[in-house]
Amino acid sequence: MADSTITIIGNLAADPEIRYLPNGNAVLKCRIGSKRNFQKGGEWTSKTSWWGVEAWGQLAENAAATFTKGMRIVVVGEVDSDEYTTESGEKRVSYYVRASSLGVDLRYATASVERNPREGESGGKPNSGNKPADGYGDNSPYNVGGDENEPF
Repeated sequence: MADSTITIIGNLAADPEIRYLPNGNAVLKCRIGSKRNFQKGGEWTSKTSWWGVEAWGQLAENAAATFTKGMRIVVVGEVDSDEYTTESGEKRVSYYVRASSLGVDLRYATASVERNPREGESGGKPNSGNKPADGYGDNSPYNVGGDENEPF
């Protein structure tokens, strides 16, 4: 993770687009609009900032399977840029957020979570029954000493 991170909450402008590189790696791109309200000259006004978002690998695949146009999402990542030249020869810079984490904003929606199986695990429900999920058992540094019937 980069030393400087940014968190943006906004609504998806369109369904995310996912593509696969020749090596099989997934790349997701989408745009979100983040609106803020403020006073200018005693009058309330608003401004929407538009952000490009890029995600890679499993994060990209999970987001593509989850997100739809209009959904309010939370993006955590680092600001990155691409330089390009227009058809008329002008040099330009495009800024976007390279996501390290993505999620839905639960103030405005509910979500069901399904953990992806780890490499080498069989499919299906990895946490069926009342056993802790992998990585959260008695020997885990995340174990907080709760009862095995507790959900977390």
